[in-house]
Amino acid sequence: MRVARRLLARAVRALSPLAGVAAHHRLMQQTLVCPVYHLSREITPVWWNGRYSIKSPREFEEELDLLMQFGSPLSLDDLLNWQQGRLPRPKGWFLSFDDGYRELYDVVAPILKRKGIPATFFLCSSLIDNRAPFFEDLAGWIAVRFAHATSTKQSAIQSELRSHGWTVQKLLDSRVPQWTLLEWTANELSFDVAQWLAEEQPYLTSQQVSSLLSEGFHVGAHSVDHPLFSALASTERIQQIRGSIGQLRNAFPTVSPVFAFPYGEFGLYGNELRAVLESTEVSMCFGTRGIIADELEPFLVQRMLCEGHAGSFRSHVKSELSIQLQRLCNGRGTVRRPEAED
Repeated sequence: MRVARRLLARAVRALSPLAGVAAHHRLMQQTLVCPVYHLSREITPVWWNGRYSIKSPREFEEELDLLMQFGSPLSLDDLLNWQQGRLPRPKGWFLSFDDGYRELYDVVAPILKRKGIPATFFLCSSLIDNRAPFFEDLAGWIAVRFAHATSTKQSAIQSELRSHGWTVQKLLDSRVPQWTLLEWTANELSFDVAQWLAEEQPYLTSQQVSSLLSEGFHVGAHSVDHPLFSALASTERIQQIRGSIGQLRNAFPTVSPVFAFPYGEFGLYGNELRAVLESTEVSMCFGTRGIIADELEPFLVQRMLCEGHAGSFRSHVKSELSIQLQRLCNGRGTVRRPEAED
């Protein structure tokens, strides 16, 4: 059996470059493709700091047209009906967006409405109404200001951060927000966070979220302030999920208790993941491991990141499908997690 699987996997690898996206999908009749984006805008902001490539509206529309080759797009209701046992595992594609940038309302939603495509927006609750910055955006501004600071100012900042066990680069690279140090550094570089939030309004407002909901889009939670979950204690993970869902549902009662892990659920053991989710009111959650089934389906569904890939979007989708075909041939087409030892 193992020899046969290896031979089949080799054949798939050899034939994959010759097949188109539609051909890959026909070979995987049970594939659920869940593309996830963050925003779309014409010009990448100076504070973006090279996290991943932002798609222009034209590029975004072209990618939607390609995704339409997979058939009709799915809504969150379709997935929830599957999760609740009313429907079998759906075929097709489910579109979502993370974080909560203003462009979801200004740019993305009008395109989706024109094309008749449903989508779910997973929001960091602290960003709504521009009450606080996304810490990666603040880190981007710090990187810009630090690069243009005098050598004396740079040395003084580095010296102070070292006294706390940090460097500027370590602070900027951290995936758990170090708010005290970030805010201190921004202040030292004369960057007024409150003024930027008030003038640029980079994130969705409550009114815009309400408008998106009234137009038929869905909204879910994406944590309070987007930390890496594997770096948090269990109690902190629970607080992030409960806090974000609670804040959203208090403000928008029609919001479903669904949750998308910031940075995915990587690094969590199976029993850790189950313990956290059983302690919250989540009805369905989402990761970012690509096109692959999950042992916790339909409770946990994996999504495919659509930004930051090499090459064209068409080749990216083909690669994701080809990799999953090879996994299936090798008997590894489902995410399985080890259990943490007591």
